[in-house]
Amino acid sequence: MPPIVIVDVHPHRHVVPRALRPVAVVAGGLLYAAGLVATVAFVALGFVLAAWQFGSERDPEQLPLGPGRALGLWLAAGAVMVLGLRYGRRLVRGRRATVLYLRRFRDDASMAAVTGAARRSLGGRWRLVSLDDARLVPVGLSTATSGLFSAGRFAARVPRALAVVWRRAFLVAVVVAAVSGFLLYDQGGVEALLAPFDLDGTMTFPLVPRPAVELTWDASGAFFVSVVAIALLGQATIVAMVVMFGVLVLMPLVVAVSSWSQAETWARANVRLRATGSSDVDRALAVLRQMEKKILAPRLVVLTVATPIWQETVRRLAAAADACLVDVSEPSANVVWELEHLRGLDVPCHFVGERPDLERLARAAVDGSDPAAAHIADLLAGREVLAYTTDRRGLGRFAGELRLTMDCPVRATA
Repeated sequence: MPPIVIVDVHPHRHVVPRALRPVAVVAGGLLYAAGLVATVAFVALGFVLAAWQFGSERDPEQLPLGPGRALGLWLAAGAVMVLGLRYGRRLVRGRRATVLYLRRFRDDASMAAVTGAARRSLGGRWRLVSLDDARLVPVGLSTATSGLFSAGRFAARVPRALAVVWRRAFLVAVVVAAVSGFLLYDQGGVEALLAPFDLDGTMTFPLVPRPAVELTWDASGAFFVSVVAIALLGQATIVAMVVMFGVLVLMPLVVAVSSWSQAETWARANVRLRATGSSDVDRALAVLRQMEKKILAPRLVVLTVATPIWQETVRRLAAAADACLVDVSEPSANVVWELEHLRGLDVPCHFVGERPDLERLARAAVDGSDPAAAHIADLLAGREVLAYTTDRRGLGRFAGELRLTMDCPVRATA
């Protein structure tokens, strides 16, 4: 039986796929951007066609575009919109695959190695899921992506905050105007109400009345100030409505940004899952299937599993995963069971381990000092096991080599 093969560098470099992937991302981004621009043109041209259709009293030739040309551009914009948004997103996303990452609990070296790889190189294509005892730290979106959406959420709160301030200010102005106006009317009727205002003066934008006399801090001054406030708030409302009508043309962009924000929220909510029964495992599998279809998704999902359903969870996740990654650094009965179970599945399997532990594993296969290690060595006989070290340089090298290893579809039964 040939021994296990400990490697530090993967022999296949996959030069062409690695070179084509950035090209596909750039092309997909441009195609998606063209789809977004086409949505704006699609809506705007729809307004032009509606004006031609329902504005019978107008000459169609007086419209910005002739009806025939507008219809042709509208159809072309619709085609670019559908193709750009659909296939541009697919090119950017690429083919996402789920990897079941199996390791011994409380193995800090394995956590550091694979978590670093998920952050640096695996997250673009591979989505990892690992069982855990609550020690493993999940890996969500990149820091830049999370920061961008945090800034977006803050910017989205500004209009809502302004709307709250507007409502409260308008309510206060109305109450002050009503109270002070009642007092003035009680004192001198309509003449007292109109006395503070310069009715003969001209008004410029913003359209607010000007005082006829020097204001005093009494009912007359309060009434004037509150009326001016109501006028300003009312004109601000009109300006906001005009702006909103203009933004209506950009509504597709707003919808796209909103969907991205919802995807980012979904990714943050599903970065750590918990399973205490079969129904929780079903939900975890559904989340993993959704991850493969999303551009924004966690790169390493942690599934905290109750001990009684640990083996059932491994079986179901391994059957649903596109590949399995097993850390064999620490020989144990659990690792033996995992390897024996994976041998019966038609799924690519890759093996990693810390170099000193792999060397001890290879020695144990020869001298028989550790039965579990010898059994694992027999199960891995002739298979390549990618080694890692815990120093900074070693972790960086391992991240790149692991990505190359994952791109090779090696079966567990090979």
